Amino acid sequence: MKNILAVDYGSKWVGLAYAPAGTSIALPHGTIARTDDAQVVAQIAAHVARESVGLIVVGMPLMLSGDESAQSKRTKTFVDLLRPAVTCEVRTYSEAHTSSEAASRGGSGSSIHERSAMVLLEDWLEMHHE
Repeated sequence: MKNILAVDYGSKWVGLAYAPAGTSIALPHGTIARTDDAQVVAQIAAHVARESVGLIVVGMPLMLSGDESAQSKRTKTFVDLLRPAVTCEVRTYSEAHTSSEAASRGGSGSSIHERSAMVLLEDWLEMHHE
């Protein structure tokens, strides 16, 4: 079992969610105001070191048809920068419907970006039972 960090990557904001090792609970873990990818990568690398993260799951936005969008291409570029900067495995996972699900949940104390990352992580945990 390992600590897992989920990343909802966006052009302005990056939402984070965290699942402690041995649990299937996704917790809000902050929002990064994105200035550029290098800054986001550095902040995520700090989270990885501080929280002993063993796996990062990055949401991959695909169109309903399953085709790539402009945002999926930007996300792939981000993932390519992230992988060599961290000491853990980085996987991508479809984030279909995470934003709409996160918006429907509402939630005090967490941003829509964190909630999107939480939905992504909950779905990933359910599918992978790690």
